[in-house]
Amino acid sequence: GRVVGQELRGTLTGDVVLASLQDDSTLDLDLSLEQFGSAYATVDKAAIEGSVRRLFAEPTGVVDARIETLTASAFQAQSTGILARFGGNSVEFESESNGVAANSIPFDASLAGAWRLDESAGSLTSFEGSLDTYAFALREGARMQFKDNGFVFQPVLVGFETGTIRARASVIEDALEADVELDALPLAAGRLVGLPFSAGTVAGKLELRGTPDRPTGTAVIDIASAQTPIMVEQRGLYADIHMESQLAPGSLTASATLTVPQNGEASLQLTLPLSASEDTVYAVSMEDSLSGVLMCNLNLAVVPRLLALERHLLNGNATANFTFAGTPGDPRLDGNVVVASGEYENAEFGTFLKNASVEIRAIDDRLELTRFDAVDPTGGTVSAEGALVVSSLSEFHYDAAMLFGNARLVHRDDVSGHIEGKLALSGDQDSGRISGALTVVESSIILRPAPDQSIPALEVQYANVPAAFAESEEDTVTGFLKRYPIALDVSVRIPGRTFVRAPDVVTEWDGDRRIRGTADAPLIAGRISPVRGHISFLGRRFILQPESTVNVDTEASPVPLLNLVAVTTRNDVTATLFLRGPLDELQLEMTSEPPLPREEILSRVLFGRNMSEISPVQALQLARAIAMFTGTLEGVPFFSGPSRLPVIDTFDVERDEEEGTTVSVGKYVSEDIFVELEQGTGVGTSRANVEFEVTPHVSVESSVGANAEGGLGIFWKYDY
Repeated sequence: GRVVGQELRGTLTGDVVLASLQDDSTLDLDLSLEQFGSAYATVDKAAIEGSVRRLFAEPTGVVDARIETLTASAFQAQSTGILARFGGNSVEFESESNGVAANSIPFDASLAGAWRLDESAGSLTSFEGSLDTYAFALREGARMQFKDNGFVFQPVLVGFETGTIRARASVIEDALEADVELDALPLAAGRLVGLPFSAGTVAGKLELRGTPDRPTGTAVIDIASAQTPIMVEQRGLYADIHMESQLAPGSLTASATLTVPQNGEASLQLTLPLSASEDTVYAVSMEDSLSGVLMCNLNLAVVPRLLALERHLLNGNATANFTFAGTPGDPRLDGNVVVASGEYENAEFGTFLKNASVEIRAIDDRLELTRFDAVDPTGGTVSAEGALVVSSLSEFHYDAAMLFGNARLVHRDDVSGHIEGKLALSGDQDSGRISGALTVVESSIILRPAPDQSIPALEVQYANVPAAFAESEEDTVTGFLKRYPIALDVSVRIPGRTFVRAPDVVTEWDGDRRIRGTADAPLIAGRISPVRGHISFLGRRFILQPESTVNVDTEASPVPLLNLVAVTTRNDVTATLFLRGPLDELQLEMTSEPPLPREEILSRVLFGRNMSEISPVQALQLARAIAMFTGTLEGVPFFSGPSRLPVIDTFDVERDEEEGTTVSVGKYVSEDIFVELEQGTGVGTSRANVEFEVTPHVSVESSVGANAEGGLGIFWKYDY
């Protein structure tokens, strides 16, 4: 069948018995409903039982209805009970229900009241419950009465947490009067219907007059100390909002002012054309003219605070002036946004841009970034231009370009660099793309040893958080990039002058990189090779060879592939060190010219002696060095910390029949200076030796003894 023009569907079974015996008419009900309803609402299952006597006179009896899962749009009542008691000219009713409202907010509610059959009037005596953690209750009873020429709904007052809602309405002979007053309602409750506030209050008044099919009216809303969750965390940051609107035949006029104390103000005035038809009260007329003005004056320092960008700082002032024209079906926007002498700083990357000038112009359906210029402290430049074209509220496309002129975008103690090149940004409402070519003009990377211990991360669990305030574990940026894919195609050229330094490393690199994939899952591929440099290993300097490479291909493996080759010469042996394999499974190898066993090579590198000539203590040192060449390494030893043996670099014990036993220890105090101390068992056998490597081929050695006797020598060597 159909009800109010809507087709009904589902299953209705049971018995309906209507019996009439003179003045005693009886109605007996025993019904079951399954998947019953219309386009507006459905019932999964329901049972209706009851019996009413004297149905057409002064009825008496009881009707009980139990409903399981009543669904209407985003509202779902999981369990609902309705009980009606007939007693002559009145019907007393009560109901209880629980389930979830919009945004999966849990609710429960109960109400009770009575209806006078002889007066066509009723009253609501109680109404209470909760939405999520917010309780509400009826504070003043409501009364409704139908008359021949209309109806009257007497004032009802509902308390909601700290505030109240008062409403009344009447329609008499087609004359409409309706008023709604809000007083000190908590804005946090607005989260129940998707509003982003967690603090503040709202007050206001709505008045409607005219006729039900052609109403007129006014509305005034004041929101005080409004805060989003982010603004609450920022402390002292809040907004005040004042809104007014007027509904008249043919138009809706609205104005709003938003003030963030000490940080800025924005105002909006808008007039929309309305049309009326037999099917609707009012609708926005897509063909008639609209008009409006938007003005804003904003302290840019507040923007990172509003967006919870903790490591970003902005300074400067932005002004905006826009006018709206055209029609709702073909709107036109004209105006601009101007920023002068702006500054941007990123504390995490050490980025600092100053003297920023920005201008954005609006022309019809097009927003143009006509100017963006900024400089860094070294004189490097960043500029951009582009346009956004809006076809409709759900369709747009954009194109932009960014230019970098020797710009220093990263400047920290461990990383600093300058880039130049161009990036192109394009896309539409569905996806975006970033492409271009960048050159690393110069960069410096300092790799420091990882700390032995790290501060453990603590898992924090929040208890009793209202469902309306539950936050996603996914951060905003990650969530946006998953919903809006941005394709990448960027090449990065490194033409030398990229220096990598560590406690035992001084190197310069060049190479190429290409970044593809998407912004949330980038794919990086390319190779870098050393231009020059050296690494210190086991107390000796190894010269990095040009055939060394570091290969990256994150599509094949997230781990870089290393092939490092370094050479050192001591006495008559040239040793070559190889470090090969994935970064997490590196293997050390060593060869020599002339060819020698690994143990012999290490002995020559460490002590400048054959294995047969080293002392027992040196043999222990040699064993520890040999152990580094067994198995695999996790990470590069030179880049993660000193690769010498602990505390000292050399330790030796020598025995001589004439001078007795001599103990010597040595250490590199820098890359070029080696200090050795000797102590014998005899009198006056203490000695200190210092070796200073002026160049790879020239060194100066000096020594001084306990009796102040000393010596100085200059040594030259060249390896063919």
